[in-house]
Amino acid sequence: MNPPSIDDVLQRRAAGGLGTAAEQAAAAAVLLASADPAMVQLAHDLALQAMAREPAARALAATAFDRLRRLRGEPQKFGTQLAADGKGELWPVDEHTTDSERAKWGLPPLAELRRRAAGGRP
Repeated sequence: MNPPSIDDVLQRRAAGGLGTAAEQAAAAAVLLASADPAMVQLAHDLALQAMAREPAARALAATAFDRLRRLRGEPQKFGTQLAADGKGELWPVDEHTTDSERAKWGLPPLAELRRRAAGGRP
């Protein structure tokens, strides 16, 4: 079975089919693939709605926030987005964001995010 597309997610949402936190988080994960800021904003909104009942949604919300900033050409807050050249570096990161704040959003420290971006995943 193929993973859902952005159109599938939008149709389910229009039909009222994103009622659970797990459904909202899954939809947010699909919408994050979009280059359309409106779709990424919707991903962010769905992840925020799901956060209280779906722990993984917290990291999705942070990732959507970073993606929105990247799409606007701004530095990301957390460090979840790769640079546009795809050479294993992160898009510029706001250096004022602490690893403690990242942890609150379910993300690893910045050094780990940089290591993963460079291809050093375990």
